[in-house]
Amino acid sequence: MRWRTEVPIPIAGDLRSADAVVTIAAGEIMIEAETRVSDVQLVERRSAAKGRDLGALRVVLLLADTAHHWTLLRQHPELRQRYPIGTCEVLAALRAGRDPGGDGLVIL
Repeated sequence: MRWRTEVPIPIAGDLRSADAVVTIAAGEIMIEAETRVSDVQLVERRSAAKGRDLGALRVVLLLADTAHHWTLLRQHPELRQRYPIGTCEVLAALRAGRDPGGDGLVIL
């Protein structure tokens, strides 16, 4: 298993980068960290586009453990649908160097 941070998107002239990429036997898992989400749709679109352009097997959205984000998750249940694998499952899979089985939402 290999961890890399600030991984550039491999498209000429593209200035975007993923916050982190974890390489496991099954492929790459992109991790996008957000300290304060205000526009859920924007975060979803950006993360999906980066994951697609990196060719990532999975996308993990990492949110800061704040009252704001817990309220946001209650107001936007679609986030849990888009990222169905939860914190414990994602962290256990990453610790074991295996695929979590879907895109994940981690709250730390």
